[in-house]
Amino acid sequence: MIAEEQLLTAARVLGAHALDRLQSMAQRYPLISEVRGAGLYLGVEIGRRDARDANARAERLLYRCLEAGLSFKLGGGNVVTLCPPLTITRDELDQALDILEGSMAGL
Repeated sequence: MIAEEQLLTAARVLGAHALDRLQSMAQRYPLISEVRGAGLYLGVEIGRRDARDANARAERLLYRCLEAGLSFKLGGGNVVTLCPPLTITRDELDQALDILEGSMAGL
């Protein structure tokens, strides 16, 4: 199934698209201190200076996103970990990234 539906190729293409969008967000939102990814496994680090503040802001971001319909886990207390299924469409991925970005306002 993975080979037949070219899911690894899709993950590389969609992952590059997501990484570009996340890097663009990082330029607009000082809240983001680092963006990293491999395929569709993506991480967005929130803050760095004060660990408690970074963790609290990441948690507020998590709950805002949950209210808007996007679920993810926080790694290390302040890293938004996005790991969508390999079958995600570009539209679905963009919708998730739109929710993430919209939830950053005012943090």
